[in-house]
Amino acid sequence: AEGPGAQAELVGALLDNVGLDPAAALQCLSACYLRARGTLAECLSSGARLAKALRAAGERAGPIADLTFMVLCLPGGPSPEALRHTAGELWRNLAAAEGSYRWEELRPTPARAAAVKLWSKCPDFAP
Repeated sequence: AEGPGAQAELVGALLDNVGLDPAAALQCLSACYLRARGTLAECLSSGARLAKALRAAGERAGPIADLTFMVLCLPGGPSPEALRHTAGELWRNLAAAEGSYRWEELRPTPARAAAVKLWSKCPDFAP
């Protein structure tokens, strides 16, 4: 993809379609980490998009949480305020997908486990 707009479109499409082939999507997202980290950070900063990707990834949600940690939570990532905003969207969208209003009511799914893993590594991802 050439140019920031095309990169953002490609990375966004990868995240939006993780469920089609989680293994291939994770491999492509990892390549994006090396070649388009800023674009990947921008796309992962959407808590709604991140929640959708974690749900769609199934058993591969954990590695997506790890990648999210590397992109958003290590030095050079977004501000703590931005991370808290992303976290709020993430938890709200995970709960809404199950017809709930509270993260504590989430069923034990790979997406929930991945979000808790992200929270344990990065306190700004608290619900």
